[in-house]
Order: sequence, then structure tokens, then C-alpha cells
Amino acid sequence: MNRRTLAAAVLPTILWIAYSPAADKKKIPARYGEVEVTPEVVAHGGRPSVSVPVEAEAPWRLRAWRLYAYRPYVPRACIAAKQWPLHKSKHGRQWDSLQIRKWTWTWFPKGRSPKKLAFELDTTGWVPGDYGFKVAALFRNGARDHYTSRSFYFSVLPAGRQNEAK
Repeated sequence: MNRRTLAAAVLPTILWIAYSPAADKKKIPARYGEVEVTPEVVAHGGRPSVSVPVEAEAPWRLRAWRLYAYRPYVPRACIAAKQWPLHKSKHGRQWDSLQIRKWTWTWFPKGRSPKKLAFELDTTGWVPGDYGFKVAALFRNGARDHYTSRSFYFSVLPAGRQNEAK
């Protein structure tokens, strides 16, 4: 069989697989948009607002969300201060995580989800420095689950530098 004949035989099969209904199963049914943090630099004790756009195709819906951070994305003093529970990873220190907020379970009618997830952080008592958090979500469709997460970053200034906050 020459190359041209082989290509003519194989190409339709490849196209059928790529555009078949089975290919839609790999499509992501629910996801987050870009996270907005306002303001991105806060004075110690400030309350940044976080807004996360949510996109979920029917019948998927947001069922739960949580907030966490990996060890390298918080000031080192947070670990010593024990601000949040530290979960040590067997895969190395870079995967140790801090649980900022536990899973918060939601209820929305089947096929409906909020257009955005919004919450506020109270930085009272936090160690000054740069923070990188992850907001994770569980989307559910019957017995099927889909997990997704999105990172966001902000800074907390030391107590005497409030004028520098945006």
C-alpha cells in the first residue's frame, strides 16, 4: 500500500474519532475565569475582596469550594506562627499545604451555578508579606465530579506602612 492510499484510509478514521460524541467527553464542563483581588496590596488588618468568575455548563453545578496555599507561596513566618493548619506532603516540602478555608458546601438547583464566587479575606493577625493562594472548586453532575483550581496573589504590608496600600 502506498502512502497516498494509506492516508486516504486512515484520515477519515482520525477525523471521525476527533469529532465524534466521545471527543466531547474530554471537554471541560466547568471552570474558573481570571481571579480579581481588590486591592492587591493591603495594609495589615485590611480586607481584600476576591471575585472568581464561574462557568459551568448545564447540568454541572458548583457544589463546594475551598481556599489553600502551598508552603512556598506564603511568608516563611506563617509556618512558625501556625496561622493555619499545615498538611505535610509525602512528596516534598514544596507540596506542603496550608488550609486557609475548609470546604464550603453549596446548594444550587441542578444545572445552575453562580456566575461568580465572591468572598473577603480578613488579614488581621497575618504575617506581612506576599501570598499566593489557590481557590479550588468541586463541580458535580449526578455521580460525576470535576475538580478545578485557580491561583491568585496579593500582599499584606507591615503595620506601619498603611499609606503604601493601594
